Amino acid sequence: MAYATIIRGDTRQSYIALALDGSSFFIPISLLKNFSLKEHQQLSETDFLALKEKVLYKITYDKAISLIARRDHGKKELMMKLIQKGLDKEMSRKVTDVLVEKNLIDDVKFAYQYIISRQRKNPEGVSVLKMRLKEKMISSVDIERALSQWLEDDGSKASILIAIKKLQRKNLSSEKLLLSMMKKGFSKKDILEALNSLENTDAE
Repeated sequence: MAYATIIRGDTRQSYIALALDGSSFFIPISLLKNFSLKEHQQLSETDFLALKEKVLYKITYDKAISLIARRDHGKKELMMKLIQKGLDKEMSRKVTDVLVEKNLIDDVKFAYQYIISRQRKNPEGVSVLKMRLKEKMISSVDIERALSQWLEDDGSKASILIAIKKLQRKNLSSEKLLLSMMKKGFSKKDILEALNSLENTDAE
């Protein structure tokens, strides 16, 4: 006697592998064709479990690819998003590991690009950038690597000057400008040096 049978689901676009013990899993019609399956096909217990693994992996992998096609993600952020969408935790971890191996996700690259993106919209200092990247579940090691690369590219110097110029348009007092810049994560020392640099440039 077969352990399970493939039957049609609630719609024409879905099928279900239903086992004798009542356990089952969903099979999209696209995967039914990809795996050369058909309605009423009977499966042994070994085939049922192997097919479940293949289907779950493909569904999770395709969802992950869809998410990173829309925008870059860090590994943990992507894994959590897959789990939040109802996908299996272990399979989500397995898929994200595969994507790392394929260099389709890279936490250092993601962190660096995130820093660049934030600086274009609203320049911020290192302390605030670290906080934001931790919220994205990037490890401290990868955050430091991305920040080091950004600092080597003189990104911080450009950002602090842009941030100051934006605030100067609001005609803030020197004290309020300094406070606003510190809230953005810039150090007092760097702010004062940047202000001095701008004053010297204006004097010339």
